[in-house]
Amino acid sequence: MKPGWYLGGAALAGLCAYTLGAQAQGRMWDPAILRRGPAAGRPRIALTFDDGPHPLLTAATLDILRSAACPAAFFCIGERALRHPELVRRARDDGHLVGNHTLSHRHAWLLTPGATHHEIVGGATALRGVLDQPIAWLRPPWGAFNAATYVAARKAQQRIALWSVAAPDWAPGARAESILAAVLARAHPGAIIDLHDGGRDEAASAEMVAALPALVAGLRARGYDLVRMDQLGAGEGAAPF
Repeated sequence: MKPGWYLGGAALAGLCAYTLGAQAQGRMWDPAILRRGPAAGRPRIALTFDDGPHPLLTAATLDILRSAACPAAFFCIGERALRHPELVRRARDDGHLVGNHTLSHRHAWLLTPGATHHEIVGGATALRGVLDQPIAWLRPPWGAFNAATYVAARKAQQRIALWSVAAPDWAPGARAESILAAVLARAHPGAIIDLHDGGRDEAASAEMVAALPALVAGLRARGYDLVRMDQLGAGEGAAPF
């Protein structure tokens, strides 16, 4: 085998370890990453919202949650938070958890270690500047990891949170009825539900907003307590995350 092939194979193996290996560790094996809460005890579910703040959709989402007395978590993109700081502060002041969704929502598989650090630490810095408080949680865009994600998250002093139920509210053609039916069908005790209040397709996110009142009511009708993501483990002798 020619030396160039060895070098190419080594480079490919390194790239796979940096992306796919880190992805497998993060999505399946790493016990430090929050994917869902406990199934035991009184059934709890946490709603989370990615990709905001959006001047209309996030505001409407906050209105609905306030009317329903429903806590949630908002994973905000740093650049958007700087454009709409009043919405980030309102989410915090309404009692919601605010987390980091990186600075500009770039896919981790396309980032060098330096760019990964810039995205994660930059997002945390933007949100900390808006809220004047530490940001404890990170959700990588698309739930994607590279090996540098762990290092950058530690640098930002943030724990990584994923989800166990993904709502189909990000794709073109999404409808409120299908979003509602899919989430209710997949809900389970301890679920972290991933919704979008400012995704790439604004029409799809608007359908999520339309579905949200019925979603909150439907989950409660099924016996679930809706709690903040960081409180999924609280009660029945368990401590918050």
